[in-house]
Amino acid sequence: MTFWESIILGIIQGLTEFLPVSSSGHLAIGQYFFGLTDPEVNLTYTVFLHFVSALAVIMAFFSELLDLFRKNFNVLLMIIIATIPAAVIGVAFENHIEKLFSNNIDLIALGLLFTGGYLFLGDLSWSRSVDSIENARFESIFWVGLAQAVAIIPGISRSGMTIATGLLTGLEKKSAVKFSFFLSVPIILGASLYKLKDFSKISMGFQPIHILAGGVTCFVVSYIAIKLLIKMVQRGHLYWFGIYCLAAGLIVLILRLFGI
Repeated sequence: MTFWESIILGIIQGLTEFLPVSSSGHLAIGQYFFGLTDPEVNLTYTVFLHFVSALAVIMAFFSELLDLFRKNFNVLLMIIIATIPAAVIGVAFENHIEKLFSNNIDLIALGLLFTGGYLFLGDLSWSRSVDSIENARFESIFWVGLAQAVAIIPGISRSGMTIATGLLTGLEKKSAVKFSFFLSVPIILGASLYKLKDFSKISMGFQPIHILAGGVTCFVVSYIAIKLLIKMVQRGHLYWFGIYCLAAGLIVLILRLFGI
């Protein structure tokens, strides 16, 4: 991987981890077209970039995350409950999940199409969503947790699934976005720690300066994307991302049809 490829992958992760368009799917597409074909190295580098994105969330919501431990224990419990489905599936089906990331571009394209359609459903319900995180019903949290577990499939957006599901089950816009961000921290940090044993594999295809460049770029772009997404969802523009996902999925399928 070249220096500029690492920068591009960092930008892709930073933009797409929190914008509801599937970061894992976009990274896999980028790695595919860059000719990076080692599935273990690619997945490990993907986990590393996700870890950097989680650090950006911690920085953006530092005081609010601290408040979870100081006084918002109810919200902290909700985050723990909603994290369990993805954590259980991630550990139980680790080998199968790794195979899904093995240059499975067709599956990623289908995942993007699914995400696009689901975002439209979420956007239709945003004006009727009224519950804050503190007043969220258990059913809402349960469904958001399941949605995050489904997003393990490459091409299906974690943020898109959790935000749209939150809106569909009654969370108001800002709360749905914040809860999605809060959920990203334990699941990403947990996956990063779980894959820590494999981080040495990154050196097989990436030079240290490239890893650093990609990580720094990813952090900066992630922080900007967080602020952007909050504003866009509050204005009811979630469907824009749905259009993008549908277009991206179709383009990838068409390119594959022509053998590209």
